Parts: sequence; structure tokens; C-alpha cells
Amino acid sequence: MITAGLVFAALAALLHVYIFTMESLTWTSPRTRATFGTTPEEAETTRLLAFNKGFYNLFLAIVTGVGITALALGYRPVGAALVFAGVGSMVAAALVLL
Repeated sequence: MITAGLVFAALAALLHVYIFTMESLTWTSPRTRATFGTTPEEAETTRLLAFNKGFYNLFLAIVTGVGITALALGYRPVGAALVFAGVGSMVAAALVLL
């Protein structure tokens, strides 16, 4: 059960790295604009906002990844706290978007 939870946490972290890439690195590209439904003008206007938001997503992925690593190395309390903090923040943000 714990292994399955950690696999889902790792998948969520990878998804957040992908979102970081779109928001912080390729925000004004045609493919990313199509994904988010923005015009070239909107993308340029919101570029810095998206850049910041992308790093927020990257930091959530890093916290979760470090937690998974800590658990794998046997540091259960620290690892569990980091995974819960990372994934809990992801879930909370998803609920806000919903």
C-alpha cells in the first residue's frame, strides 16, 4: 500500500516537473499556448506570472522527490513528512483549481 502511494506521489511529482517546463520554459511556444488556450499576446503579458508559478510547481516536485528518497533510505519520519507536505500541497492546489 505504501509502495503504491509512493508511486502515485512520484507520478504527481513528474507531472509537476512537466508543468514547470511548460510554465517557466516554453510558456510562449505555440504548443504550450494551445494547451492553456492563450493567444500570443496573452502569453507574453502573463509570461512572468507563469514563470513564477512554474517554479512553485517545481518546488512541490522537489519536496516530494526528496521525501520519497528519504523514505527509500530509511528516514521514515522525515520522508513521510516531506511526501505529505508535497503531495498535500498539490492536492490543496488542485482543490482550489476545481
